[in-house]
Amino acid sequence: MAHGGEPHGSRPWQLGDAGGQFSRPEYGTVALEKDAVALAMSVFGAPHPLLNSWTSQPHDDVAPFLRGLTTADIREDQMIVHDSLVAPAGWNFVLENQVGVIEFRRPGEKLTVMNFNRTTLETTLGVDLMYYHHKYRSMVMVQYKRMIGQPYEYRPDGSHELELQRMTSSAGASVAPRSGSTPTADDYRLYSGAFYWKLCPKTTFTPVSTDLIRGMYLPLDFWATLVDTGQIRGPWGGICARYDNVGRYINNTLFIRLVQDGWIGSRLQDTDSLTHVLDTVLSESMESGKSLVVAISEQASDNRTDNTRSGRGDLED
Repeated sequence: MAHGGEPHGSRPWQLGDAGGQFSRPEYGTVALEKDAVALAMSVFGAPHPLLNSWTSQPHDDVAPFLRGLTTADIREDQMIVHDSLVAPAGWNFVLENQVGVIEFRRPGEKLTVMNFNRTTLETTLGVDLMYYHHKYRSMVMVQYKRMIGQPYEYRPDGSHELELQRMTSSAGASVAPRSGSTPTADDYRLYSGAFYWKLCPKTTFTPVSTDLIRGMYLPLDFWATLVDTGQIRGPWGGICARYDNVGRYINNTLFIRLVQDGWIGSRLQDTDSLTHVLDTVLSESMESGKSLVVAISEQASDNRTDNTRSGRGDLED
């Protein structure tokens, strides 16, 4: 049910009234959720000012980012069935963990952004984004990693190897076109891997900002090369990724344009493949205690109000 106004007990956030409110650790997760939503909107061409409808929650509650948007649609039945998709059997558990949905439309297209989280924000272990581009049948996954200290650096925790194994073996890592089918120009990719890490500085949640968090997008196999060659290893052999030792990386502007134009992302055979990948990614995210943002662009044949405009959004590299 869409919000018709401010939720009871909440208020729009204004400059100068934070009083340290957003310095709590869980708001770091909210900041990454906001960035994932803004990134999906940028790829689709939706205007970032729509993010300014965020409201604080009553009392001391810290809610997921989408739940705080007054423009978000929190569906009471917690069902997600797209025009071109059928939710697979066994999704009931996943759907119970849906915490927010927002939809953007323009002539002939729509973007649905959903957020899933099995745990509270206080115990959430990270944020992932999955984006499906219907025109190119492509999917990209972005896993956020926080950089801390001065200079900013990322040091993996004990789950690093397990995460690499999951990402490498995932069904969506690289899905080729159907065997025997004739490839089209839209099937061509500069890089057909699906998984990227976004290394970004630890960020304070700022509701009034519409900028993307600056960071480094690194394809999974490039990350593996950095590790295997020792380029990002410290003097004691540990992994310590910084801007200066990573060297080259993809920034916000380039990443968005590559996804928009279908130059990167896995090649999915059909909507059945998408359903299978969704099932796998959602289950793994729920099991690992992460907040997952899923964004799916689709063809739309109805004449509902266009709430987007063309363009690439207000970007920060």
